[in-house]
Amino acid sequence: MLSDVPPGQETGVAVLAGMLLETHTDGDDSYLRVLFINPLSEAYRGGLRVGDRIVKAGPDDVSSLADLVAVIALSERVGLSSLTLRADRDGIGKRVSLSIR
Repeated sequence: MLSDVPPGQETGVAVLAGMLLETHTDGDDSYLRVLFINPLSEAYRGGLRVGDRIVKAGPDDVSSLADLVAVIALSERVGLSSLTLRADRDGIGKRVSLSIR
């Protein structure tokens, strides 16, 4: 599930939906990077892999854990049960729908 980000873990590194995610900054560019992914996770089954950059959650751009947490919180408030993430790997986009409840 996506909604299990512990309070205070909106920046830096966090485990989320079987993934270890990091807010990575490279010069002026900031993005959310997959550092590890459990091969039994919904995210892995959906095609996400280590090194992927998560660039969208639902319709919103995300460049940090704080961005992703905000989108998850809003999605829960409006009653959604899943959220589609868009990731880029070597210039190729990938969409994965993950449970948030």
